[in-house]
Amino acid sequence: GSANWTISEELPFEGAYCVKSGVVSDSQESNLWVSLIVVSDDMISFQRKVSSEDSYDYLRLFIDDVMIDEWSGEKAWEQVSYPVAEGNHIIRWSYMKDYSVAAGSDCAWVDEIIFPTTTTIIGVGENISSSDPVIYPNPNQGQFTVNIGNQAKMNEISIFSPLGAIVYTTKSTDQIIKIELNELPAGMYLMVTNADGTKSYNKFVVR
Repeated sequence: GSANWTISEELPFEGAYCVKSGVVSDSQESNLWVSLIVVSDDMISFQRKVSSEDSYDYLRLFIDDVMIDEWSGEKAWEQVSYPVAEGNHIIRWSYMKDYSVAAGSDCAWVDEIIFPTTTTIIGVGENISSSDPVIYPNPNQGQFTVNIGNQAKMNEISIFSPLGAIVYTTKSTDQIIKIELNELPAGMYLMVTNADGTKSYNKFVVR
Protein backbone atom coordinates (compact mmCIF):
# COMPACT_ATOMS: atom_id res chain seq x y z
CA GLY A 1 0.00 0.00 0.00
CA SER A 2 0.95 3.63 0.46
CA ALA A 3 2.35 3.19 4.00
CA ASN A 4 3.54 0.25 6.07
CA TRP A 5 1.93 -0.93 9.28
CA THR A 6 4.13 -0.31 12.33
CA ILE A 7 4.76 -1.87 15.74
CA SER A 8 3.02 0.32 18.30
CA GLU A 9 3.09 0.67 22.10
CA GLU A 10 -0.15 2.68 21.97
CA LEU A 11 -2.65 0.93 24.30
CA PRO A 12 -2.22 -2.63 22.97
CA PHE A 13 -4.85 -5.22 23.81
CA GLU A 14 -2.27 -7.34 25.67
CA GLY A 15 1.43 -7.26 26.33
CA ALA A 16 3.60 -4.31 25.34
CA TYR A 17 2.94 -4.06 21.59
CA CYS A 18 0.36 -4.27 18.84
CA VAL A 19 0.42 -3.36 15.14
CA LYS A 20 -1.00 -0.11 13.77
CA SER A 21 -1.88 0.85 10.20
CA GLY A 22 0.31 3.41 8.46
CA VAL A 23 -0.52 7.08 7.91
CA VAL A 24 -2.36 7.32 4.58
CA SER A 25 -4.19 10.06 2.68
CA ASP A 26 -7.50 10.04 0.81
CA SER A 27 -7.97 7.08 -1.58
CA GLN A 28 -4.89 5.33 -0.19
CA GLU A 29 -4.47 2.13 1.82
CA SER A 30 -2.05 0.52 4.27
CA ASN A 31 -1.60 -3.27 4.04
CA LEU A 32 -0.28 -5.93 6.41
CA TRP A 33 -0.13 -9.48 5.09
CA VAL A 34 1.32 -12.90 5.73
CA SER A 35 1.56 -16.04 3.59
CA LEU A 36 0.60 -19.36 5.22
CA ILE A 37 0.41 -23.08 4.61
CA VAL A 38 -2.54 -24.49 6.59
CA VAL A 39 -2.40 -28.28 6.91
CA SER A 40 -6.04 -28.84 7.87
CA ASP A 41 -9.22 -26.75 8.11
CA ASP A 42 -9.01 -24.46 11.14
CA MET A 43 -9.62 -20.91 12.39
CA ILE A 44 -7.73 -17.62 12.58
CA SER A 45 -8.58 -15.12 15.31
CA PHE A 46 -7.28 -11.71 16.34
CA GLN A 47 -8.14 -8.59 18.30
CA ARG A 48 -9.01 -5.50 16.25
CA LYS A 49 -9.62 -1.82 17.05
CA VAL A 50 -10.66 0.97 14.65
CA SER A 51 -10.95 4.76 14.83
CA SER A 52 -12.08 6.11 11.45
CA GLU A 53 -14.75 7.95 9.47
CA ASP A 54 -17.82 5.79 9.97
CA SER A 55 -19.06 3.93 6.85
CA TYR A 56 -16.29 5.38 4.66
CA ASP A 57 -12.79 4.49 5.94
CA TYR A 58 -12.43 0.79 6.77
CA LEU A 59 -10.23 -1.85 8.27
CA ARG A 60 -10.81 -4.83 6.00
CA LEU A 61 -9.75 -8.47 6.31
CA PHE A 62 -8.95 -10.38 3.13
CA ILE A 63 -8.15 -14.06 2.65
CA ASP A 64 -6.66 -14.67 -0.82
CA ASP A 65 -7.97 -11.27 -2.03
CA VAL A 66 -11.55 -12.11 -0.97
CA MET A 67 -12.90 -9.62 1.57
CA ILE A 68 -14.08 -11.50 4.66
CA ASP A 69 -15.13 -8.64 6.97
CA GLU A 70 -14.82 -4.87 7.47
CA TRP A 71 -15.09 -2.32 10.28
CA SER A 72 -15.32 1.48 10.47
CA GLY A 73 -16.15 4.20 12.97
CA GLU A 74 -15.13 3.88 16.63
CA LYS A 75 -14.65 0.21 17.48
CA ALA A 76 -13.00 -0.86 20.75
CA TRP A 77 -10.78 -3.94 21.03
CA GLU A 78 -12.78 -7.04 20.10
CA GLN A 79 -11.77 -10.58 19.18
CA VAL A 80 -13.01 -11.90 15.85
CA SER A 81 -12.56 -15.37 14.34
CA TYR A 82 -12.87 -16.80 10.82
CA PRO A 83 -12.47 -20.23 9.22
CA VAL A 84 -9.39 -20.92 7.07
CA ALA A 85 -9.43 -23.93 4.76
CA GLU A 86 -6.54 -26.32 4.24
CA GLY A 87 -4.00 -25.07 1.70
CA ASN A 88 -1.87 -22.04 0.86
CA HIS A 89 -3.33 -18.67 1.80
CA ILE A 90 -2.50 -14.99 2.07
CA ILE A 91 -4.10 -13.23 5.04
CA ARG A 92 -4.25 -9.44 4.59
CA TRP A 93 -5.36 -6.62 6.86
CA SER A 94 -5.97 -3.37 4.95
CA TYR A 95 -6.84 0.09 6.26
CA MET A 96 -8.54 1.70 3.24
CA LYS A 97 -9.67 5.33 2.90
CA ASP A 98 -12.25 6.85 0.59
CA TYR A 99 -11.74 10.03 -1.48
CA SER A 100 -12.28 12.64 1.27
CA VAL A 101 -12.64 13.45 5.00
CA ALA A 102 -10.87 11.91 8.00
CA ALA A 103 -12.27 11.21 11.46
CA GLY A 104 -11.01 9.88 14.79
CA SER A 105 -7.42 8.64 14.84
CA ASP A 106 -7.80 7.64 11.16
CA CYS A 107 -6.19 4.22 11.62
CA ALA A 108 -6.67 0.65 12.83
CA TRP A 109 -4.88 -1.68 15.24
CA VAL A 110 -4.49 -5.47 15.34
CA ASP A 111 -3.20 -7.58 18.25
CA GLU A 112 -3.08 -11.15 19.60
CA ILE A 113 -3.23 -12.92 16.24
CA ILE A 114 -3.85 -16.66 16.74
CA PHE A 115 -3.05 -18.56 13.57
CA PRO A 116 -4.51 -21.98 12.72
CA THR A 117 -2.75 -24.55 14.92
CA THR A 118 -1.43 -26.56 11.96
CA THR A 119 0.20 -23.67 10.12
CA THR A 120 3.60 -22.94 8.61
CA ILE A 121 4.21 -19.21 8.17
CA ILE A 122 6.16 -18.71 4.95
CA GLY A 123 6.74 -15.00 5.43
CA VAL A 124 5.99 -11.67 3.86
CA GLY A 125 6.79 -11.31 0.18
CA GLU A 126 7.77 -14.94 -0.26
CA ASN A 127 5.96 -17.59 -2.29
CA ILE A 128 5.76 -21.36 -2.56
CA SER A 129 7.79 -22.82 -5.42
CA SER A 130 6.76 -26.15 -6.93
CA SER A 131 9.34 -26.16 -9.72
CA ASP A 132 13.00 -26.43 -8.74
CA PRO A 133 14.07 -28.13 -6.49
CA VAL A 134 11.87 -31.23 -6.72
CA ILE A 135 10.94 -33.67 -3.93
CA TYR A 136 10.10 -37.29 -4.79
CA PRO A 137 8.24 -39.36 -3.91
CA ASN A 138 5.63 -36.96 -2.61
CA PRO A 139 3.73 -38.05 -0.51
CA ASN A 140 6.29 -40.24 1.25
CA GLN A 141 6.97 -41.92 4.60
CA GLY A 142 9.85 -39.69 5.62
CA GLN A 143 12.30 -41.12 3.09
CA PHE A 144 12.65 -39.02 -0.05
CA THR A 145 15.05 -37.54 -2.59
CA VAL A 146 15.61 -33.86 -3.34
CA ASN A 147 16.72 -32.87 -6.84
CA ILE A 148 18.33 -29.44 -6.48
CA GLY A 149 18.65 -28.99 -10.24
CA ASN A 150 21.54 -27.38 -12.08
CA GLN A 151 22.77 -25.26 -9.19
CA ALA A 152 26.47 -25.56 -8.42
CA LYS A 153 26.17 -23.47 -5.28
CA MET A 154 26.18 -24.54 -1.65
CA ASN A 155 22.59 -25.27 -0.68
CA GLU A 156 21.24 -25.19 2.84
CA ILE A 157 18.11 -27.30 3.26
CA SER A 158 15.77 -26.79 6.21
CA ILE A 159 12.58 -28.74 6.85
CA PHE A 160 9.81 -27.28 8.99
CA SER A 161 7.06 -29.17 10.80
CA PRO A 162 3.36 -28.24 10.48
CA LEU A 163 3.82 -26.09 13.61
CA GLY A 164 6.79 -24.23 12.13
CA ALA A 165 9.59 -25.97 14.08
CA ILE A 166 12.80 -26.97 12.28
CA VAL A 167 13.03 -30.78 12.20
CA TYR A 168 16.02 -31.16 9.89
CA THR A 169 18.80 -29.10 8.33
CA THR A 170 21.77 -29.92 6.11
CA LYS A 171 24.20 -28.29 3.68
CA SER A 172 25.37 -29.78 0.40
CA THR A 173 26.64 -28.94 -3.10
CA ASP A 174 25.21 -32.20 -4.50
CA GLN A 175 22.49 -32.06 -7.11
CA ILE A 176 20.74 -35.16 -5.73
CA ILE A 177 20.28 -35.40 -1.95
CA LYS A 178 18.68 -38.35 -0.18
CA ILE A 179 16.97 -37.64 3.14
CA GLU A 180 15.80 -40.21 5.67
CA LEU A 181 13.55 -39.00 8.48
CA ASN A 182 11.80 -42.20 9.48
CA GLU A 183 10.36 -40.80 12.73
CA LEU A 184 8.44 -37.90 11.18
CA PRO A 185 4.76 -37.89 12.19
CA ALA A 186 2.21 -37.77 9.39
CA GLY A 187 1.41 -34.29 8.12
CA MET A 188 2.40 -31.56 5.67
CA TYR A 189 5.97 -30.21 5.84
CA LEU A 190 7.77 -27.25 4.28
CA MET A 191 11.26 -27.54 2.79
CA VAL A 192 13.23 -24.31 2.37
CA THR A 193 16.31 -24.41 0.13
CA ASN A 194 18.71 -21.47 0.43
CA ALA A 195 21.28 -21.14 -2.35
CA ASP A 196 23.46 -18.13 -1.51
CA GLY A 197 20.46 -16.10 -0.40
CA THR A 198 18.04 -17.31 -3.08
CA LYS A 199 15.26 -19.25 -1.37
CA SER A 200 12.93 -21.89 -2.81
CA TYR A 201 9.91 -23.29 -1.00
CA ASN A 202 8.43 -26.75 -1.47
CA LYS A 203 5.82 -28.59 0.54
CA PHE A 204 5.53 -32.35 0.92
CA VAL A 205 3.32 -34.80 2.75
CA VAL A 206 4.39 -37.58 5.10
CA ARG A 207 1.86 -40.40 5.44
